[in-house]
Amino acid sequence: MLISTLNEDGTPNLAPMSSAWWLDDLCMLGLGSRSKTAENLRREGEWVLNLPSVDRVDAVDRLALTTAKDPMPQYKTDMGFDLEKHKFERAGLTPGYSGWQAASSLGNDPGLVSDQLPHRGSHPPPLREGAGG
Repeated sequence: MLISTLNEDGTPNLAPMSSAWWLDDLCMLGLGSRSKTAENLRREGEWVLNLPSVDRVDAVDRLALTTAKDPMPQYKTDMGFDLEKHKFERAGLTPGYSGWQAASSLGNDPGLVSDQLPHRGSHPPPLREGAGG
């Protein structure tokens, strides 16, 4: 899976993730609370969960050790991450229009779920501390 969010400068952010599941009509996202994705979610409240087809696994793999978090946290530097602001380009993917929101989807890929966080404003729901990206 790839989750796309919107950076503070209006550019799209794209990150691989392996933890998303549904409980009734609620989608639970498992991601690191200190990640750029989490930062974007808290600020913008919008996301697109892209479900790329098996023929795009190489694109997902190209994003595995990248972060848009600047400055890069030391633990990511120690793990060999690259600072990458242009993740769609890095993965060889094209941003697409996801519908009613600003976060981009994968162009020409049929599998996506887009939504907003249920709480907007000055007190977004807390994101639990954890490992990940």
